[in-house]
Formats: sequence, C-alpha cells, structure tokens
Amino acid sequence: MNAKPEGYELLHDPKSERRGDDEIEGPIYQSSVWLAFGNGSIQPHQAALERWIGKRVREQGIAQTTNTMPIASREFHHHGGFGPYGFWSARLEAYSIQRVTSEIRREESV
Repeated sequence: MNAKPEGYELLHDPKSERRGDDEIEGPIYQSSVWLAFGNGSIQPHQAALERWIGKRVREQGIAQTTNTMPIASREFHHHGGFGPYGFWSARLEAYSIQRVTSEIRREESV
C-alpha cells in the first residue's frame, strides 16, 4: 500500500513485477489500483492506514475498471481513469482491509 496526498493506492505485489516510476517502465500508477472509500464501503481509519504504508495488505471490495465506468464519468476525469487526475485505470471500493503479516503468509503457504 502507498499513500498519496489525495488518498491511497495499492501497488502491485511482488515488487519485482511492479512497474518502475521512470521513462522506460512508465509511471508506477499504471501497475497499481486506486483505493476508494465511497458510500457503501468502510471509511478509512487514517492512523492504521498510515502505519501500513509500504506493507502488504489484503483488500476486499468492488473493483471497477475504466471499461465499466459510465461515459459521463470518464469525461470528468482528465486522463479517463480513477483517483486524482484520473491516472489509475482501476479502483477498489473497499469493504475490508487487513494487514498481511509474515505469520499469515506462512500459514497460507502450507
């Protein structure tokens, strides 16, 4: 998970497959998802989210891509996507967020 001044994004994991943030690989938001908190979702617990920046998290919610976005909404976003200025091609409206610890990863790998 990563923080932006306007909100949060979920970065691709594993990091080795994540896009860089340079001219060759392109902007990092192209391999990430904007995290949305809307009317039907949970509301963010800012202190917990700030502690989880750079950590692995598990999200459950409703995913939306630019292909499922109404045309009228697309015209509003400068770059046709989600998040600030419409840079992200997908968003997840979260129902739950869980920090994934190394202990949880070990249990799940068995």
